[in-house]
Amino acid sequence: MGKRGVTVSTLVSFGLDPTSLGCASLPLSYISVESSHRSFEAVGILGQRPHSYTTTASPTPTDIAAAMHTMPLTPLDSTWYMDTGASSHTTTSQGNLSSYSNLSHLNQKLIVGSGQGIPIQGSGHTTLPTSQKHKLLNLNNVLHTPQIIKNLIYVRQHTTDNNVYVSFNPFGFSILDF
Repeated sequence: MGKRGVTVSTLVSFGLDPTSLGCASLPLSYISVESSHRSFEAVGILGQRPHSYTTTASPTPTDIAAAMHTMPLTPLDSTWYMDTGASSHTTTSQGNLSSYSNLSHLNQKLIVGSGQGIPIQGSGHTTLPTSQKHKLLNLNNVLHTPQIIKNLIYVRQHTTDNNVYVSFNPFGFSILDF
């Protein structure tokens, strides 16, 4: 429809120039001209109007969320991330743990945000350094789940185990003693 409420084909069939009646806001190459005998598209400085792509077969859907939770990073990310929604500390690498208990024979899974279960291979504990050289932060009961893509700190367990609190701000977070 043109700005005046009539179609471009109506204007052309009456011998009128659509651009002279306020239709100039449409690029000429995108004005479709119809007549009773045939239909064609006007070609302007932008070339012909792009044609839409159609397909008869629908593509197979991909579970993007599941793929993202199990996507390997090369090299493995050794950073630990605070996660207020986590239910356990988790690590991608057994090498991050100073003690280790193999749990693979139990066939337990960690449920991630997408609802997918990621196999738990084992558990252990580790310590993280702080800016105070004599103070270490303990991470107890860390699950070794090789398919997870980030090392996660379960904030609630972390604050309880270390008698600290976490303060979040727009620039990050701080871990403070009680």
